[in-house]
Amino acid sequence: MSNNENYLCSALDDATIKIWNVQEKNTDLLRLNACDMTSNTIPEVQTNAAIVSFGSDFKEDVQQLKSYSSIKHFNNLHQEPCMTTVRAHGGTVYGTCFTSKDDYLLSCSEDTTIRLWDIKDFTNKAIYNGHSYPVFSIASSDFDLYFASGSYDCTAKLWTFDRTFPIRAFAGHQQPVQSIAFHSNVSYLATADTSVRLWDISSGKTVRLMTGHWAPVMCLSFSPNGRWLASAGEDTRIRVWDIASGSLWKEMRGHAESVYGLQFSPDSSLLSSCGADSCVRVWNVKAPSTVQTTAMDKADNPHLVGEWTVDKFSSVLFTRLTANNLLKCISVQI
Repeated sequence: MSNNENYLCSALDDATIKIWNVQEKNTDLLRLNACDMTSNTIPEVQTNAAIVSFGSDFKEDVQQLKSYSSIKHFNNLHQEPCMTTVRAHGGTVYGTCFTSKDDYLLSCSEDTTIRLWDIKDFTNKAIYNGHSYPVFSIASSDFDLYFASGSYDCTAKLWTFDRTFPIRAFAGHQQPVQSIAFHSNVSYLATADTSVRLWDISSGKTVRLMTGHWAPVMCLSFSPNGRWLASAGEDTRIRVWDIASGSLWKEMRGHAESVYGLQFSPDSSLLSSCGADSCVRVWNVKAPSTVQTTAMDKADNPHLVGEWTVDKFSSVLFTRLTANNLLKCISVQI
């Protein structure tokens, strides 16, 4: 989803990218009745995107978030006239990201290339070559100073938009780089295979090595306050790292399957997560750390603020906590 939330895009294994103008969907929104967070279930509908609107401010007591005012769904997105299909690559498209101003879209693919697309007319503006194997992940920095890519070749690479070759390579991972994220100060880059590395962009050196995951890390997210880095993936555990020391700050358990998406709230107090278990969860990052003996029981999980099940046949790929009290997620039918 674009930063201004006007566009939604999907990368597909048929080498295409589908882009929707979400603003044109407003008249087709399906409103559902408010439901109790403790019920853990949203009524089952064929949906690819949902918006949960909270009734209180994030800065207030997080317990007040247990009441929310509305849920909206975008249905059958693949049948909508506001969808544009871009014939993008010569192989599966593994990742996309919008630039910070939402005027361009980056895509990465099995064909080893990265492409830049103009959102106004959906034309291909540049092709970037530098990886020798499929490119799995792509991220753009704040202010569009750089973008970075992670690949099956076990490297991450740093790029500028005006050069079609990488300006720096980050080597050190022993497995494919599955996820990548920029720190808000654009001085550091996080990359992950089964370990998480923090790189100094100017020197290209590893400044933090964070270990503990035993399976590929599929998503990374920096907190807006710059203090924490969250990681999660196929081992179902969410780990929040203290960037200053490189030590583990929190570990959250609750997902039954792989975690695909993470994002902090604008004030850095909450973290949303989603994954293959059809669930979206919101966690209190600032809650006291305790040993969780029963991870799936909210009474024994002080970090868990709330959880929702989209439907049992979906994987939730994306989640976002916005400044205007919305929790947004995107799911696909399995």
